Amino acid sequence: MKSKLILLFFSAVIFTVFNIDTICTKAYVKYYNYSKDKLIKPYAAINDLTRLRFPKDENEEYYVTYHSTNNAYDFQSPKSPFSLVKPSFKDKNYDILKYQMGVPMSKQGARRYIEYRVKPSADLNNAISSFNIEPIGVKESKPGTENEKRYDNNGLNANPHSYSLNDKDFKTQDSDGINTYISSSYLNNSNGGNAIVIVKLKDVFINKSSKIYTYMISNTLHIYRANGQKNGSESVYPTFEALRLINYDDLHGDEHNSYVLNQMKNNAKNKINEAYDKMYNQIQNLNNPPYDDYVKSNMLSKLQAYKNGSSLDDSFGEYNIDSIKDTDSNYNDKTVKNIKNIVSNTISKIQNTINTFKYLKMVLVPNLDFGTHFINQFNNFILDKNLLSTVRSFNDKDYSINLSISNLKNNDGYRLNPIYSFDGNIYKYDESFMYYNTSSSPNGDNEIIKNKDELKLIVPVSRIKIGSYSGTATWNIRKGPS
Repeated sequence: MKSKLILLFFSAVIFTVFNIDTICTKAYVKYYNYSKDKLIKPYAAINDLTRLRFPKDENEEYYVTYHSTNNAYDFQSPKSPFSLVKPSFKDKNYDILKYQMGVPMSKQGARRYIEYRVKPSADLNNAISSFNIEPIGVKESKPGTENEKRYDNNGLNANPHSYSLNDKDFKTQDSDGINTYISSSYLNNSNGGNAIVIVKLKDVFINKSSKIYTYMISNTLHIYRANGQKNGSESVYPTFEALRLINYDDLHGDEHNSYVLNQMKNNAKNKINEAYDKMYNQIQNLNNPPYDDYVKSNMLSKLQAYKNGSSLDDSFGEYNIDSIKDTDSNYNDKTVKNIKNIVSNTISKIQNTINTFKYLKMVLVPNLDFGTHFINQFNNFILDKNLLSTVRSFNDKDYSINLSISNLKNNDGYRLNPIYSFDGNIYKYDESFMYYNTSSSPNGDNEIIKNKDELKLIVPVSRIKIGSYSGTATWNIRKGPS
């Protein structure tokens, strides 16, 4: 009759745990009654936590021992409810998660320990930066014997002797490769059985299906033989296990993701600004010549354009970082990759501003002075001096210069209607012709010298009249090969 009462009590315990499955939380207790050699399975669903502790599916047998004592512990007592306080955050960034886990223990046990394990779902495997357990009402005891110093191989520890009691923030990997964080406390005969769990999340996005599981076990180091005979004291504290599931809503997923996105955007712009400042100072300190104020001003304008970005090109610039809206549709890995690409492309453009800066200008043009000549039978006039011109170029090795000379006329408006001879070819007035081209111009000033007899003015004899004639020479410099 006594055995029946105990068995009924066990059923009540399981039923109680199942009924407090609230606030998106799962908790359950499993007992194994050695006196009846019977496994009492929980009614609550088995969630996927660490496989070092939990079965792979609901039907897989998994033995968690409960050692019967004369003083059965009343789990229905108001003093010992499962702790289901709603999770909260310690900061406005929604990345320091704080919640409670366990059962407040008001009775003492014997050689008892409690263990906590925190494990994220696979998508958050690398999302936890730190983990901490702050036991409530727990008085840790220093383990004495070798069995007390390390977990005993009683079937509860898949890898015995791999870590010691009172290890804090121990990190390992589960059999499925997911990071699992472990903290243990050896209580000996003291009471206490719950704790505050603090999980620090990295700046990563949380998915709608993301979860953080917390597992707790309260057990004893007493060894019980398979035949039910016990070793040690009669005063053995009840063994139990509990599981708590923290889901997207508990994690304040929307608020956390909004914070993470804005952090990513701010960090991205900070990296861009750092590269910008470094290049800005480098350009300002360029020596003259050929880096005069005009060239440096144009370089800095290009540098600013790289930093700012444009709606015309979504691959670089702060404009394209700011254009990423703080919406649920952007809380994903694609956004992370996009931001990284924008930063990489922008910094690459900034760092190569000097090397890729395009600048091409004629800073000195020749004076086309054909001098003063007597009127005679000759109609070919050459220049008084050699033609000297200077082109300043940066990263434009290939360029060409075209020249056209207008009609010449005197103060009375009389027009000569001349033609010009250059490089063996004849050109009409206002007709453009190739004056110079190169494919290997160095950065800086390129001096170009033409002999004075290379360009000739040809005037029909019938058009020659006494007077001073002038016209306009138009120089046109073009990038690229001729």
